[in-house]
Amino acid sequence: MSFQILFDHTRPFQDELDENGKILENRARPIQMFVWYPALRSANPQHLRYEEYLLLNDIESEPWRWTDEQKQALRQKDSEEKQISGASWEAILALEMAAVKDAKTAAGKFPVVIFGMSGGTGGHVYSVLCEYLAGHGYVALALTALPLKKGERWPFDTSGIEVQMRDLEFAIKHVFRLPFVNADKMALASWSVGGVTQALLQMRDNDVDALLSLDAATGYEYGRDLLMKSAFLNYKKMNVPYLHMHGEGPVRYNVPKNFEFYDSLAVADAYLLTFKQMAHADFLPCYGAIPYMILKTERSAAVMAGFKIVSQYVLNFFEAYLRHERSAQEFLRQTPASNGASEVLHEVKMKVRM
Repeated sequence: MSFQILFDHTRPFQDELDENGKILENRARPIQMFVWYPALRSANPQHLRYEEYLLLNDIESEPWRWTDEQKQALRQKDSEEKQISGASWEAILALEMAAVKDAKTAAGKFPVVIFGMSGGTGGHVYSVLCEYLAGHGYVALALTALPLKKGERWPFDTSGIEVQMRDLEFAIKHVFRLPFVNADKMALASWSVGGVTQALLQMRDNDVDALLSLDAATGYEYGRDLLMKSAFLNYKKMNVPYLHMHGEGPVRYNVPKNFEFYDSLAVADAYLLTFKQMAHADFLPCYGAIPYMILKTERSAAVMAGFKIVSQYVLNFFEAYLRHERSAQEFLRQTPASNGASEVLHEVKMKVRM
């Protein structure tokens, strides 16, 4: 895994003067990217800890300039966000991940999956799933969600979608330069509001080969409304396979769902999976899989079992449509019981071409 920060000099991210009134030399918009890739095995690998993922990125500051006070503030912020503290939180920070930072890449070129941003998350939130994909021969790239300008909150409107679109386009240009990427096999993936950005970008970019929704906004009313406001919305151009997963688990906020996006698709294969006990946040590893590896609550077993099945369907989706593996296509089209998923999957809907 590598962490990269590039700069888009066509878009200023900060004001001309810093907080001390000095002229800033570099006002360019930073594009923070986590890149997981198939790597060569080493004799003594130094695996990343979760805390290192956390401290690598932030939506406000440059992580290479962290002071001890800033690091502690970020740890505290993440602890409060996840509502976990004490020994459990320390155990999560110390958790050893599968990735090895800056490991040597394996030989060859690999399909790539680009994970887009939600309203204000770091790219590390996809960590476990991206590590899993890299272990199966994929490059997975995840972006940190930055606001329009430093110090602002990301706006849940068309201006926020547009800035995410440009960030994604910048990342795609970078992907084409990576020597270990087969950019002819590229998918987009997202969680929450990032699904609107991903869907609209696919309609604008013919190089995208598949679209994955981890309970993304394409399954909610607010997402439908944001899509409808875009001049780029054209369901006839949504011509690549689509997988949307959502859950029936406990909700933190009452956000109405809406499956008009799935219902409107008629050109390519589409799948709609309903998980029995998965909540919205459970589809993100750092909110679901990682905490529940440590916490022992009444939901632990259900979340872990659900995320395991989520990962299997994600991998088979990409195997089917980026590598055209027949066995993966068969997996997607079988019943939950046939795939050993009946305890966590409530329903699988599909629209597939024969």
